[in-house]
Amino acid sequence: MSSYNKFGDYRHIRGGRHELWLVLLLTLLGAMTGYWGYRPLEDFTLTYRQRLIELLNLKDTTKFPCYSTFRRVMTTVNFQLLTELFNTWQR
Repeated sequence: MSSYNKFGDYRHIRGGRHELWLVLLLTLLGAMTGYWGYRPLEDFTLTYRQRLIELLNLKDTTKFPCYSTFRRVMTTVNFQLLTELFNTWQR
């Protein structure tokens, strides 16, 4: 059964291999450094894998999302709400 949270994550439990916060953070970091699009975001995670693991204090075994995961998440997340939450946080 699918779950729904305030970010509009409709992923099936089997589709939640990557934590939503990680996918969204990687999307944000990638976009801020010029990696626009699903495949460029995957390239971002491949290029900066070790640095991201260190920066985010992740396990060395952490798997990063592929381009299709970025696509699925980006098509289901409520980016209006996410933008509002981010803007509130950054203020």
